[in-house]
Amino acid sequence: MKNIFIIGEQRSGSNLLRLILSKHSTIAAPHPPHILTRFMPLLPLYGDLHKAENFCLLIEDVCTLVERNPVSWNLKFDRKVVEKACKENSLMAIFDVVMNVYVQEQKKEHWICKSLKNVEFAKELETFYQNPIYIYLHRDPRDVVLSFKKAVVGEKHPYFSATHWTNLQLKCLELKKTIPLNRFFEISYQQLTQEPEKYVPQMCRFLGINYSEDMLLFYQQQEAKKAAAASSLWENLKKPILKENTQKYKNELPNKEILIVEKIAQKELKELGYQSMFSNQEIEEFAFSEKDIESFSLLNIKEKKQVRAQAQKEDLERRTHQLQVLENVRKRILPKHKCL
Repeated sequence: MKNIFIIGEQRSGSNLLRLILSKHSTIAAPHPPHILTRFMPLLPLYGDLHKAENFCLLIEDVCTLVERNPVSWNLKFDRKVVEKACKENSLMAIFDVVMNVYVQEQKKEHWICKSLKNVEFAKELETFYQNPIYIYLHRDPRDVVLSFKKAVVGEKHPYFSATHWTNLQLKCLELKKTIPLNRFFEISYQQLTQEPEKYVPQMCRFLGINYSEDMLLFYQQQEAKKAAAASSLWENLKKPILKENTQKYKNELPNKEILIVEKIAQKELKELGYQSMFSNQEIEEFAFSEKDIESFSLLNIKEKKQVRAQAQKEDLERRTHQLQVLENVRKRILPKHKCL
């Protein structure tokens, strides 16, 4: 079984890529509940996981988080089965079993996890798995910033969304230097959307699977329709690939905001092959003070509230219902009980 991780930043076409690959007869690619990202910081709250009651409680919480995913997996996990299948008492082991159960339910051979921030746990992935595979998907940060402005998730001010993008690209590029070429595949959003007939077959060869033209009919599968219906974030997934959905920032982002992005992401822009709109001198001379950053923060908070106020009520309710699992973990006192 191949264990495949898509890494990068959100709003970069990762759901599109996930659905293209899930159309393949051997690959299962569920919508991610972000198990590692959400539970790694909470592990100290569970105490010693070698104690059965603590480990079983973690299993219960992880399974509940997955069962409440905004794009449903249509699964109800048997907690005892999950416990017995874990090869060690760790979050990584629970994550692995959950993914394996999904593969079995889908009657496929390999799985893909599209939780992009898993790059932050590369050390743990490399320790737990034998030769995990990474697909690094990146997109022009100026288009990413623009997309986050409209999304119900993420930062809204370019200073914060560009900083987040830069930090994640740094981690991906650092990982690229340490991983053998046969386990690391890099693709840009522009390549994926403008030349899928070229780059999707390349990716299939890299993964050791046969390419099928049906993969580009991803939008016809039920999983795509389900994701598109779950949130305005993914409404384009029910359509064929939008080949001209690039460089929209040139018409929709103010020049000052573009300059902020290019100032923050200058090095990574160049390394990934994106052209700056401003000259090196203009970028070097541009600066923002601590007072400016405080002002950016206030605007960021204000814009987040505005976007949430306009978001679909059902979308927000599904997200809140899932995230309540994590809130309950933070609030409770560690009980002692056996697996359910």
